[in-house]
Amino acid sequence: CLWHKAVHGPFTPADRHKDLYADAKLPEPPSFKDTFTGKPEWQRALASKKMRKNNPNAPIPASVPPDNWDGRNKNYIDYYRALAAVDDSVGRILETLKETGTLNNTLIIFAGDNGFFHGEHRRSDKRYAYEESMRIPLLMCGVGITNPGRLVEQMTVNIDIAPTLLDLAGIKPLDSMQGMSLKPLLEGASPSWRSSFLYEYFREEWLPVIPTMVAVRTQDWKYVRYPTLKDLDELYDLQSDPYEMRNLAADPAAKRKLAEMRGELERLMKETRYSASSTAPASR
Repeated sequence: CLWHKAVHGPFTPADRHKDLYADAKLPEPPSFKDTFTGKPEWQRALASKKMRKNNPNAPIPASVPPDNWDGRNKNYIDYYRALAAVDDSVGRILETLKETGTLNNTLIIFAGDNGFFHGEHRRSDKRYAYEESMRIPLLMCGVGITNPGRLVEQMTVNIDIAPTLLDLAGIKPLDSMQGMSLKPLLEGASPSWRSSFLYEYFREEWLPVIPTMVAVRTQDWKYVRYPTLKDLDELYDLQSDPYEMRNLAADPAAKRKLAEMRGELERLMKETRYSASSTAPASR
């Protein structure tokens, strides 16, 4: 296992990469102009913090006017510069496996531990249940994979990695594991698969402005709840609104879907023995 630190703040590029993308201009994310209309108050409070700087006791607005996009945002560009060192490192690993004759006897998994905002919903960092924060890269090659180059459409999650490795090694995954072995998918099969998964985040003591949240995501929908707050839930139709700009939780036309997604969230929380907590350990 090799865990790269390069793409964690403060995003300091290697000297050899400090001048990469000197003329690059990052495109504005489709959700950057999010005004948070109809979204939870805590999100509008954060988004309007700069606007209320001189009067922090001012009422939280129902809509937050959009900012201007900066395509030369140094933090974002330095992130990609720092990521170039990860590319170099992965290349060295692959070359070493070739040189030692072990490449054909190795399964390589490239993944992230979380997504990251680069201006989507006017955010940086992670933690929210929006797609950019929730989704991670997952690339696999090597032993156990047939028809390389395929895109697997089924929803996979990070807890699938451990049972997959055990299964590929000929060891039965433990019954207590909540993940599913990806071995059948890697072999090109179409097994019965999950139709939803649970997302959870616990408020951290050093960052109290982002609350504990739970969410359920299906292929087409997402529902988000904030157990420790009296605030709006969120419901998004990911097919018609892939950038999650229109919260349908209060829309009478979505009442039946809201009830369905709430029921699915409750099922997953019970199945995984979810334990509510208001804070996570004070760590960064």
